[in-house]
Amino acid sequence: MNNTFDLRRFGLYARKELSENWKPMALSMVAVTVIICHHIYQEWQSVHDINYKGNYTVKIASSLGVCVILGILLASSFVWKAFSDKKDTFAALTLPVSLPERFLLAWLIAIPIPTIVVSAISQILWRIVTPFFLRDFPDLVIKYSINSLAHGSSSQLDAYGLVLFFGGPALFMLGAVTLGRLNFLKTLGIVIAVSFAFYWAQNNYLHIFFPSAFELQTSPPFPFIAPSIQIQFSKGIFSNTLNSTFENVYRMWWVIGVPLLLHVITYLKIKEKEV
Repeated sequence: MNNTFDLRRFGLYARKELSENWKPMALSMVAVTVIICHHIYQEWQSVHDINYKGNYTVKIASSLGVCVILGILLASSFVWKAFSDKKDTFAALTLPVSLPERFLLAWLIAIPIPTIVVSAISQILWRIVTPFFLRDFPDLVIKYSINSLAHGSSSQLDAYGLVLFFGGPALFMLGAVTLGRLNFLKTLGIVIAVSFAFYWAQNNYLHIFFPSAFELQTSPPFPFIAPSIQIQFSKGIFSNTLNSTFENVYRMWWVIGVPLLLHVITYLKIKEKEV
C-alpha cells in the first residue's frame, strides 16, 4: 500500500470519519460528563457540610485529570479497534488512504481531541455552577487550573500523571488492535491482573529484607510508583519511601520510553495486518 502522506486527502478522510463515527465518541463524552457532574455534587455536599469552617478550597484538577484519562482510554479503545479487522477498517474503498494518514487520525481522535473536549466540558460546567457556590459562600476559593493538582506536591505526582496520560492510551491502543471485541474490558482486566501480580511480588520481595516485620504496607501496585512502605515492628512503626539514584532515568523510561515503544509496536502490528 502507498505510505505517502497527502494533506488534502488526510483532510477529506478526517471529515468523512468524524461525520460517520461521531456517535460512539459522543457517548464516551456523555459518560465523562456524568463523572464531572458527580464530582460537582460531591463538592457541593462538602462545602455545605455542617462542619465546614470556611477554609475549604474547591479543586477541579483532580476530577479533570481522571476524566481526561478516562476519555482518552475510551476513545483509544474505540478508534483503534478499526485496525483489528479489515471489514471494519477506517480506510473506505471510496477514499483509499495511506497507513500514516490512518495512524495520525486515530492518534488525534484518541488523545488530543478527548483532552480538549473533556477540558472544555469541565470548564463550562464549573463556570455554570460557580455562582451557586459563591452565592452561599462568597469567600469560597475555586481553583480551575490543572496546575493546582501538583501545587504543593512533589514532582513525582507530575511524572505519574504523565505516565497515565501517555502510557495508558498507548497500552489501550495496542489492546484495541490485538484483542478485537470488548478490547477495553480485556485490556483493563490484563492491567488489573498484572498490577496485582506485581503487588504480590513486591510484598514478598520486601518481606525478604524485613523478615521480622509484623505488618508491611506498600504503595499501590504500579511499577512506576516508588514503593512507600510502613513497617510495624515490636518497638514501633517505621515509615519511608524507597528511592533510587536512578529515579529520573526510571521516570523518563515510563513517561517517554514505554509509550513510544507501544506506539511503534502498534504501528508494526497494523502494518503487518495490511500486508
